[in-house]
Amino acid sequence: NANRVTVSPTALSIITQNANRVTVSPTALSIITQNAYRVTVSPTALSIITQNAKRVTVSPTALSIITQNAKRVTVSPTALSIITQNANRVTVSPTALSIITQNANRVTVSPTALSIITQNANRVTVSPTALSIITQNANRVTVSPTALSIITQNANRVTVSPTALSIITQNANRVTVSPTALSIITQNANRVTVSPTALSIITQNANRVTVSPTALSIITKNANRVTVSPTALSIITQNANRVTVSPTALSIITQNANRVTVSPTALFIITQNANRVTVLPQRIHYYPEC
Repeated sequence: NANRVTVSPTALSIITQNANRVTVSPTALSIITQNAYRVTVSPTALSIITQNAKRVTVSPTALSIITQNAKRVTVSPTALSIITQNANRVTVSPTALSIITQNANRVTVSPTALSIITQNANRVTVSPTALSIITQNANRVTVSPTALSIITQNANRVTVSPTALSIITQNANRVTVSPTALSIITQNANRVTVSPTALSIITQNANRVTVSPTALSIITKNANRVTVSPTALSIITQNANRVTVSPTALSIITQNANRVTVSPTALFIITQNANRVTVLPQRIHYYPEC
C-alpha cells in the first residue's frame, strides 16, 4: 500500500502490492506487481507478472510476460513467451515464440510464433511455423530439446529438455528442470529440484525446497522448511515455521514466523507478529511493527 516506490539501481528483486506508481531500476531482474494502475519496467527486466493492470508496457528485453484480465497488452518484439487470459485485444510481436490465449475475441499471431493454443476463441489465425506443446492432465510429458516454453497442469511427471527457457507446473508431484532453465514457478509441488543456473524461483505450499547456489531471488509461502544458498540476495517467507538465511543475504521480510535467525551481514529486517526475533547489534534499520 505504498503511494510511490523508488528502488536503487542495484536492487535485484522487487515485489509491490497495491502501489499506485512503481519505478524499477535498470538492473532489476524480476518484478511482480498486483493491482497496479501503471507499471514501467526497466530494459533489463527478465520476467514480469501483472494482474488486473489497466496498462502494461514491457521493455524490449523482457523474456516472459503473463497478464490476466488486461484490457490492452502490447508486447515488445523480443518477448519470448506471452500468456493472456480474458483479454479483449492481443497484439503479438513478430519474434514472439509462444502464445496462449483463453476466451479471447480476436487473436493475431506473428509468422514466427512457435506454439499457440487457444480455447473458446471466436477467431484465430495461426502462423504456419507453429510447433506447439501444451498438455493438460497428462500422465507423462516428454518434450523435444528445441521446445522453448512448456506449461503443464496436473502432470504426474514432467521431463524438460536442456534448452527449455521457462517452465510453469501446477500440482506436479515431481519436477526436474534442465540446467539452462531461467525461471521456474511451481505450485503445490511435493519436491522441487532446481538447476544451478536458475535465476528466480517461486514456490507455494511446498514441503521442501532446495535452491542452487546461484539462485538470486526466492519467495516461499507456507513452506515447512527453507534452505537458501549462500549467494541468495533476497528472501521473503510467509507463515514459515523455520527460516535459515545464508551469511550473504541482504534483505529479509518474514511474517507470522515462529523463529527467525538472521545472518551477520543482513542489512535490514522487518518482522510482523513474530514470536521470537534475534537481531545482531550491527543492524542498520529494525522495525518490529511495520
